[in-house]
Amino acid sequence: MLSRLSGPRPAREVQGSELNRALEIDPRYAPAWNSLAGNAIARTDLGVWTSAESLARTRAATAKALEADPEYAPAYAMLSIIALYENDAAAATPHLERALALDPTDLSTLATSAMLLLELGRVEESRAIREFLCRRDYRSKRDSPY
Repeated sequence: MLSRLSGPRPAREVQGSELNRALEIDPRYAPAWNSLAGNAIARTDLGVWTSAESLARTRAATAKALEADPEYAPAYAMLSIIALYENDAAAATPHLERALALDPTDLSTLATSAMLLLELGRVEESRAIREFLCRRDYRSKRDSPY
């Protein structure tokens, strides 16, 4: 993944600028806000930002996504991811339950479900979801966090 970040304009920077352009056109476009949140939290894993900075930016972008669309399931999944980054599976659970109630077919929400189930030690259930996602080519093997 780091190889995609080398060069004059790293992939996440380019994606971020395009998301910002989308938000200039429609500031209430929840998927763009949620993608910015995902970019922000990924920067912790990449060592670009501190956890505190990344989580603050992720929270802010997720709040904007939910302000734009209070029924946007992936934003609730992102709240769950934030809780998981803070090692709080108990706090992650209600956010993920809300996301699944809103859209049980959303692939990013299902991927977050697999993460939470693994955190809870429910390995076989997590594996079943991950296999389901792989059959749908949700993420390439190169990008998959699993």
